[in-house]
Amino acid sequence: MKKSLVAGIIVLSMMFCSGLAMAYDYNSFGKNITVYDGNGDGTEAGWWKGMEHGPAYNPYEDQEVEYGDGNPHALGTQTWDMEAFFWDNSNQKLTMVGGYDLINGQGTTTPGDIFIDVFDQTTGIDVNGQNYDYAIRFNNSGTASVYSLTSSSAYTTASVNDFQFSNPVALNLTGESMTGYTSAYVSGLDNGIGIIGGSHNALTLSLLGLDLTTGSGFAAHFTMSCGNDNLKGSFGNEVPIPGAIWLLGSGLFGLIGIRRRRQS
Repeated sequence: MKKSLVAGIIVLSMMFCSGLAMAYDYNSFGKNITVYDGNGDGTEAGWWKGMEHGPAYNPYEDQEVEYGDGNPHALGTQTWDMEAFFWDNSNQKLTMVGGYDLINGQGTTTPGDIFIDVFDQTTGIDVNGQNYDYAIRFNNSGTASVYSLTSSSAYTTASVNDFQFSNPVALNLTGESMTGYTSAYVSGLDNGIGIIGGSHNALTLSLLGLDLTTGSGFAAHFTMSCGNDNLKGSFGNEVPIPGAIWLLGSGLFGLIGIRRRRQS
């Protein structure tokens, strides 16, 4: 009896560990910087509107697509879902994760470009209240092209009129791109913490030299040509506390502690 019980526990443990091993560690991409776009469609079975579930589901963006102005029923399946932005600050790498095919697109739609807003710069294009300074064109060749934007830079908009809030889609290429940036694409990733729904794809861009975090931070944006799902991310640098102020604060807390002991 005891041997059977022990054997059963061992089998269950092996099954449990195997299940854990299948989960992908998305923290390896860095910090999850996803920002909920405030516009979620939960009409598909098993999906939900953004604010109806907790932050464990990747600030309301995983299992969420857009709620259109005139056509509220967006395509809400895993192959249309954009799920997360991650930022590895030490290595200056930006990763985008989605069930959507980031290289080939889905159906007749094509992937757009990644647009970057550097918070301390104001020389780019102003779209839906965001000022974008760079556009990044990527592919599966291992390289990425980065374009500096000006106020006159032209871009394509969502092909579905109801999803114009998802703009911009892609840059109308003009001028020379900055070289030296690399990309890496992987597909068929399993679910992990905060990333659910089935099979996932990830694109990682190495952006060393672009100086995205020398100031107060940056924001990232991506959508596909129809605008069905709008993905946003934001990273802000923490302002370090000067050493003198930290020491002064520590001294004050120490004096308060001494005074309380004397009073007692």
